[in-house]
Amino acid sequence: MEVNLDHHNIAELSILQVIDALGSQKEYFGKIITQKTVYFLSQVFDVNLPYPFIFYHYGPYSFDLQHAIDKLQLFGAIVVSRDPNGIGYSYSITKEGKELLSKASLEEEVLKAIKKATEFVGDKTPTQLELLSTIHFANSTHKPENVQILVETVKYLKPKFAKDYIEEQIEFLKANKMIQESLS
Repeated sequence: MEVNLDHHNIAELSILQVIDALGSQKEYFGKIITQKTVYFLSQVFDVNLPYPFIFYHYGPYSFDLQHAIDKLQLFGAIVVSRDPNGIGYSYSITKEGKELLSKASLEEEVLKAIKKATEFVGDKTPTQLELLSTIHFANSTHKPENVQILVETVKYLKPKFAKDYIEEQIEFLKANKMIQESLS
């Protein structure tokens, strides 16, 4: 089957590259990890992608991004299968998807940003990514005056997380220069 993505739409090729990179790092990954990787790719690593994010069940989510992922599956560039652990789904790139990437030419800056984003996501669980992306999203949209307001905002949005864990993850994002260090 020949894969044709609207003349190799750069945004869709970027998603395909993200899925390929994640696949080389993680045995199983699905919607949450892919959504959060693309969120950080666009919001932190400054890759201009046409996927607006809203706050949703597991943090920032883009319906447009999910539509693009579904399109990649429909055209045979990726396979979506049940996670063998019975929790959700797992994405993997197909031979056709790999061929498409080999013929594509994403800008070097985009490839570097994808590498940084997938390395950042690398060892993190979906739950940790849910919290990290929620902190980043709350910080970006609410522009809190201090850490305590950010902690309270995140705690309100995600009551399942303990305040000390939220504070720890805020410090992690600050140390990685993903939110402003001046937030005190």
